Amino acid sequence: MKPWMRGIQPLAALLLAAGAAHAAGPGPAYVSVPAGTLTSALANAADTEPWRMRAFAMRETPVTQGEFLRFVIDHPEWQRGRIALTFSDAGYLRDWRSPSELSSAQAARQPVTNVSWFAAQAFCEAEGGRLPTWAEWEYAA
Repeated sequence: MKPWMRGIQPLAALLLAAGAAHAAGPGPAYVSVPAGTLTSALANAADTEPWRMRAFAMRETPVTQGEFLRFVIDHPEWQRGRIALTFSDAGYLRDWRSPSELSSAQAARQPVTNVSWFAAQAFCEAEGGRLPTWAEWEYAA
């Protein structure tokens, strides 16, 4: 394991928000991923050259349902029933009791699921980040 990977959750548990840098302080922890090269396992015959990857930071832990609940309360346009149909589908936050209530108290600590790419990106922007690119996900893995 590379030293910079210590403390990173399994890739499947990493959810949302990559950015160039995040200020220290209250809030979620970010792990710095150093610059390097990526030879993609998914590259096709026209795309076999290694990619230069810039350094970036990736959130260390998943976004929880509790964190996402605070987001939709602060940004009601992203609540189930209010979100534009263009930005969601019928499964959007389907496991929540209501648009502003989780299914249980324990759910607040569980990773958020059933969100759209658009809602995930809006959450990241509200946190001062962005979603990682496909190449960043693969590189971090």
